[in-house]
Amino acid sequence: MLTNPQEEIALPIKGKKRKLDADILIDYFGRHRLGLSNKIISAAVNDALKAVPAWENLVAVSFLSDSMKTKYLQLLNSRKEKLFG
Repeated sequence: MLTNPQEEIALPIKGKKRKLDADILIDYFGRHRLGLSNKIISAAVNDALKAVPAWENLVAVSFLSDSMKTKYLQLLNSRKEKLFG
């Protein structure tokens, strides 16, 4: 297990590997680099938001320890807030 990882992703997006937010991932990467339309981006965001309860359920029934479940859910929620508000 990595303790205090310095980077969130392996390859940089807009020159950043950490502290990524919706502006970088959705606007820059999705719209500018991939050329996705607003309709496609909205559908992908909605699908991701709808999947969050399923992810939470999978963590709850996993074989992780209770402390690791808590940490995983905290990470999931912090990333969800960064990306989707």
